[in-house]
Amino acid sequence: MKRNRMAASALCIVFAASLLAGCNGKTDSAEVVHKEELEQYMKEYLDKNLDSYLDKYFGGPLDENYGDLEGEEDMGEEPERKEFGSLKSFQADQLGGGKFTQEDFAKYDVTVINFWSTLCGPCIDELPAIAGFAEKLPGNVQIITVCLDTDAMPGEAEDILEKAGYKGITLTNGDGDFKAVCDEIQYTPTTIFVDKEGNTIGEAITSAPEDLEDAYMQYINNTLKALGKPEISIEKNKDGKKG
Repeated sequence: MKRNRMAASALCIVFAASLLAGCNGKTDSAEVVHKEELEQYMKEYLDKNLDSYLDKYFGGPLDENYGDLEGEEDMGEEPERKEFGSLKSFQADQLGGGKFTQEDFAKYDVTVINFWSTLCGPCIDELPAIAGFAEKLPGNVQIITVCLDTDAMPGEAEDILEKAGYKGITLTNGDGDFKAVCDEIQYTPTTIFVDKEGNTIGEAITSAPEDLEDAYMQYINNTLKALGKPEISIEKNKDGKKG
């Protein structure tokens, strides 16, 4: 899910609620607002008032390619893969307390970092698979997650992670290289792979893979190979599927 589209969707919900409540004082409480009229009004209202609402509620504008509200973007289409900057100098907050820095990468040959949000359905759907995958990993590989919207949705991330069975580290806000990489994220879920020095290796996965463990294993072993380390293997589920 594209992050700027999530913001626009949230705004649409606010506008729809306002309209249905007749908050502008021009709509009689008994008047029926047809779906087509509501959608058109919402779209026109966004065109005129989007920037001011983004400044007030989201701290700034969306990027210039936020798109219209008619769903022209195929959410199932995998966006272009990209590489991200390094994570060599930063400090981030852990959900539930504690700090995480670049030094926490040093114990592992590879760290898998999954970026997600509480408004992203595919992100939430793959978290149980991530939880199961994390428990199968050997000691030289770890997986952590980063929730990008804990400030906007307080308490929601904890509930989602608990239901998913994920017991690992989840990061929230941070500074330095961590903030820079978070600011680069345009789609969720996005997964990157980092070595023990905080270097990102190869391209990111900017979608929810159909077979998460196969995809992650391929990237992990490619990363280990690039680092001159032996490949790893894990046990498949009995049904032949991963995760």
